[in-house]
Amino acid sequence: HPTVTGWFVDVTNDLRFSHLFNRKRWWFFVLYLASGVVWSSLSSTELASSVDADSELTGAQIAAYVGLGGVVVLVILWHLVYAYVTALHMIDEDEHPDHAMMNVLDWAGREFHMSAHWQFWWAYAGARLGVCLFYSYYILLMLTESNFHMHHWWVGWVLSLFGSFQHPISLAYLAITLGVFVQGIGAYSGDAIFAEDEGQILFSFERTYKPSTEFDEIANIETWQKWMCTLMINDCGNENSTVAEWSDCTDDDS
Repeated sequence: HPTVTGWFVDVTNDLRFSHLFNRKRWWFFVLYLASGVVWSSLSSTELASSVDADSELTGAQIAAYVGLGGVVVLVILWHLVYAYVTALHMIDEDEHPDHAMMNVLDWAGREFHMSAHWQFWWAYAGARLGVCLFYSYYILLMLTESNFHMHHWWVGWVLSLFGSFQHPISLAYLAITLGVFVQGIGAYSGDAIFAEDEGQILFSFERTYKPSTEFDEIANIETWQKWMCTLMINDCGNENSTVAEWSDCTDDDS
């Protein structure tokens, strides 16, 4: 996730890196650190409790989530509009902050005769909205088929992908969302987003072994051994416990 984030926000670009880590942008790191601290303090309150398939939200929680979601949507829309209206200025090789994105979809201008505005917009919006669409589809499946637990680190990571501009609004947005993402990773170590029902077999495999040396045969090791192992969810309702573990492997000689 950090590697993907670095590519999306173009921190690997020298100009972008220099702009971001300039002493004039000291407030960026203050926001970054503060957002993680604030979220840590809020996470222990009822208002900021986790959202999962069995949540029963109170009126205050619904109002808070709707308000926060509305602000986030507005900021994302601002980024999408900003990506279009500033495209011609940013298309300049010396000032463009998103070289990787333009290289990916540069063929679109030649193949589909897209204007510079739309080339840049699709390079910016298409990749990020594609990530959102991919995970949104999985959430839909899990809501209808099984359980899910929406960790805030994942939300912070997805939202941070939009913050790739030099504008103060974009930088502040990137700092806050990155802070939430890093705090979540530190607290939950990248726990899985989705959880299956307890006892459900996720997958199984068979492995075979055949000795290749004479010593193996002398040591009375069976010529063929087969193992069947299954990965099952164990105590998925307790997020502090190990949510998945290997069952014991049984040997079937043949």
